[in-house]
Amino acid sequence: MYGSSVWKKAFAIPAYTKDIQAAYRLCALRVCVAYRTVSENAAMVIAGMMPIDLRAKEGLYRAKFHRLSADAARQRAKQRLVEEWQERWSRAGKGRWTQRLIPDLRPWVNRQH
Repeated sequence: MYGSSVWKKAFAIPAYTKDIQAAYRLCALRVCVAYRTVSENAAMVIAGMMPIDLRAKEGLYRAKFHRLSADAARQRAKQRLVEEWQERWSRAGKGRWTQRLIPDLRPWVNRQH
């Protein structure tokens, strides 16, 4: 995500977070061609779109792995973010039906089209 450090600061303000997440949810609903009644969690998983607040952390994780090559740092950052997303997905109260169909995000997110 371009300018992730700036986005990370924007997520510190609840009003901005709500607006950003609403727009991102709408994008996820369009990608997976779903109705508005589909939960944000389920739409993100089906669309394969990592939650926007986790995407904002990506640059921070890449900086953390700066001693690795750029490719390796990107892979490690993505791995860490998918782990966080998986924890969130497992605890989510909404999207339970989708969670029964896609319990593990790793194969779903890393699938080839």
